[in-house]
Amino acid sequence: MLSFESYLHAEGSSCYAFGDPHYRTFDGKFRHFQGTCQYKLACYEGSGGLPNFCVSLKNENRRRNTDVSYPQYVEIEVYGHVIQLQRNTVSVRIYLS
Repeated sequence: MLSFESYLHAEGSSCYAFGDPHYRTFDGKFRHFQGTCQYKLACYEGSGGLPNFCVSLKNENRRRNTDVSYPQYVEIEVYGHVIQLQRNTVSVRIYLS
């Protein structure tokens, strides 16, 4: 994972995940992970006016095919809350810590 802080002031910097599964990092490079782990996309713990946060993504196998995975959910931790956005759902789960 690249340091979010190093890209904090870079105009237009972003990272994202898409497909089965592909990732674009803050420096514009693409990575491809087929594992079923939980991956941290961006975390910030520091000063500078931003709240501490962490955005992670959990992959799952695509049906019975263990060679391919895709995002199961995205989890956002901020202000002591965990917000989980799940694939194929309309609801948002919020966990209070």
